[in-house]
Amino acid sequence: DIVMPDINGIELARYVRENPKLKDVHIFALTGMPMINEHNKVYFEKVILKPFQMETLIGEINSFFDPYKVAV
Repeated sequence: DIVMPDINGIELARYVRENPKLKDVHIFALTGMPMINEHNKVYFEKVILKPFQMETLIGEINSFFDPYKVAV
């Protein structure tokens, strides 16, 4: 989520993107506040505005993974 206590989602995503050990992490922003501008969008694979349908979220997440390579 973008709005969180202590650190917001944009700051957290920036930290993850700047950490070489986490370079392959996919980050999705879920927010009811469209405060993400074009500059901040570079930290996220996808920005999903609330409210959203669960099927939409699952579809967006699945689009980033090869179903044959996902470890369970």
